[in-house]
Amino acid sequence: MFADEKVIGEGGYGIVYHGVLEGGVQVAVKNLLNNRGQAEREFKVEVEAIGRVRHKNLVRLLGYCAEGNQRMLVYEYVNNGNLEQWLHGDVGPVSPLTWDIRMKIILGTAKGLMYLHEGLEPKVVHRDVKSSNILLDKRWNAKLSDFGLAKLLGSERSYVTTRVMGTFGYVAPEYAGTGMLNETSDVYSFGILIMEIISGRVPVDYNRPPGEVNLVEWLKTMVSNRNSEGVLDPKMTEKPTSRALKKALLVALRCVDPEARKRPKIGHVIHMLEVDDFPYRDVSQSGMWIFMNLFLRVHYLIMMICIDFVHQNIIASQVIIMITLFCAHCLHLDYLSNIFSSSADVLIKYPYGNVGVARLQLKRDQSKHLQANRAIAVGTTRQKTHRKEESLSNGELKTET
Repeated sequence: MFADEKVIGEGGYGIVYHGVLEGGVQVAVKNLLNNRGQAEREFKVEVEAIGRVRHKNLVRLLGYCAEGNQRMLVYEYVNNGNLEQWLHGDVGPVSPLTWDIRMKIILGTAKGLMYLHEGLEPKVVHRDVKSSNILLDKRWNAKLSDFGLAKLLGSERSYVTTRVMGTFGYVAPEYAGTGMLNETSDVYSFGILIMEIISGRVPVDYNRPPGEVNLVEWLKTMVSNRNSEGVLDPKMTEKPTSRALKKALLVALRCVDPEARKRPKIGHVIHMLEVDDFPYRDVSQSGMWIFMNLFLRVHYLIMMICIDFVHQNIIASQVIIMITLFCAHCLHLDYLSNIFSSSADVLIKYPYGNVGVARLQLKRDQSKHLQANRAIAVGTTRQKTHRKEESLSNGELKTET
């Protein structure tokens, strides 16, 4: 039924064959392994969920076949092979993958992954992000494949008994302790993928000298020794700017942080890669930003309640205004003092006037101060990031801000 000469790929989930449908439409047919004799109805439900996924950076599922114990998936055919072949195959002394093409592949893969993590409900964890699962078209657009197969084949928890989930070299360190993979595990694998794309090296290579076997450790050593350019794929003739390279390396190092909670979400990874500025930590992860954001919301909630008292009771209004002004006077931080002062101004300006106008003014003040709080947090994180950039230039490797 399946001819060997039609095989175009093979992996832990099954063998992939090239096929042609009636009408000349080319497809890739994956003959699934380890399907556990899954019931056709259960299989159909999972496959239809995968089939509803639509994104330009995800390989589209066109159909399926379930007959007896045999399970097959029919995908769109992506006509330029996979990333692993272009990085590690025999492509000659000069790779066609320029720096710009490599960054295009990195961003495309990240956007496909973000759709799985943030664009679907329930979200999908890929669990096996690696170069052989990145398919490429003739314009070097990346399409992530094999998403949803871990769940389809019953890999939520117990699948590790028959096949270790993920691929050696790409799997996050916490998997060894918990046996579970989640979005942060995908981000770790993506960080390894960035390093692989930049260096042209596989994640683990026992044919290399002892200090170069593990890609992550070797890359950290090279950066620490002020040799960032030394990590570039020698088959890449045109080198990126020093700043572009350092930015990509910092993003990769952020992704492979040993502590899962410190890894950025894939959406923030995309932001760091796309902006001209150096990568900086999402301000929403800043402890000070979280505290001030909570303080502002509680403060203005109390002020909204106080507005009602001010309009109902003249004594209460005077007491509340005095307390607010006292807080503004006693606080030595100008930022906090301004918050209380502006609230007191509203209470004084509208003591017996229109309650709606007073509430509207408070909401405007709240919005203004929330934006100011974010600006302060961004400024602080950027200062830290620029110090990190200087440290990286001086050979000091620090992956945390």
